[in-house]
Amino acid sequence: MSNPAHFVLGFIAGEGSFHVRLVVKQNEKVRPYPAFGLKVDEITILEKIRTEVGAGYITTNKDGHSTWQLQSEEDVLCLNDYVKRHKGDWFESTHKHEQFKKWSEVVELTKGKSNANMEKSDKKKIVEMSFSIANSDNGRAVTKKEWRQRIENE
Repeated sequence: MSNPAHFVLGFIAGEGSFHVRLVVKQNEKVRPYPAFGLKVDEITILEKIRTEVGAGYITTNKDGHSTWQLQSEEDVLCLNDYVKRHKGDWFESTHKHEQFKKWSEVVELTKGKSNANMEKSDKKKIVEMSFSIANSDNGRAVTKKEWRQRIENE
């Protein structure tokens, strides 16, 4: 591979999924978690990507499809830094870069914060970005309006 970063960013642009999980913790407070997934049938490609980025883990389902996932704060911060360091004009021209910018902002808003020290206004902003990355309320158990209400009621 002459430039592994181009290889990685190409897969991210084509097959990657930047997303934000919204969870209600036991204390009834909404907690946002930025995450990332990349699903490819060839596990060796995912292993090369994971090694190059230096973060995440790979799972394989019963049908043999493998996914590189990043969910811990450490892994998410690592990917965020990797993309920022290596993205070029071609990546910035993709739709995936628009998703990355929103996701990256969520990463920065959540970095090192617990529910106790996260402002309601930041949580509401994260809900808006979460739904704009995914593009709709379709298929979600809780709507954007319901998430905003839950945050308001904390």
